[in-house]
This record gives sequence, structure tokens and C-alpha cells, in this order.
Amino acid sequence: MSDATSGVEAAVRGAIAAHLRWSPAAVRRELRLKTDLGLTLLDLIHLVLPLERRLAREAAIQGDFPVAQLVGVDTVGQLVDLFHGWTSRAQARSPW
Repeated sequence: MSDATSGVEAAVRGAIAAHLRWSPAAVRRELRLKTDLGLTLLDLIHLVLPLERRLAREAAIQGDFPVAQLVGVDTVGQLVDLFHGWTSRAQARSPW
């Protein structure tokens, strides 16, 4: 796992853990957001918006996170992968 991937994963798992008041170690990739964690789409949006701002600032990304794609996300791992894909694509487009 690259540093970028592990950083994104830590940020996503940390945001979920803070929302649920869990330990980040308890938020595993295979856990289902709705069934296992009880998160609604509204919960995800509340998690994603500050996470988007944080990761965009840290990685100097301009461009919005694809919030519409949250509809197809079922697990913590899929959410991590979605964020990682967004940061990777945005950085690849960056002229810096």
C-alpha cells in the first residue's frame, strides 16, 4: 500500500470512527456502511464534505469530490477506494 493510499485510508477510517465514536482500528475495510455501521446516505454526505476539504487541502487538489458516486458505495473499503481514485485523478490533472 502506497503512502498516499494509506493516508487516504487513515483519513476515511478516522472520519467514520469519529462520527461513530469508535476507535479507527475498529473501522475495517470489509464493514458495510449501512448494514454494519448504520450509516445513511445523509451520514455519508456529512462525513464526505469535511473529508473532501481536508484531503483537497493536504494534496492541493482543485475540483469537487464525486458525491453522486456515494450511491453505489457499500463498504468502508469502497469509500476509501473512491476517495483514493479521486485524489489520484485530481493530482494527475494538476499542472504542479
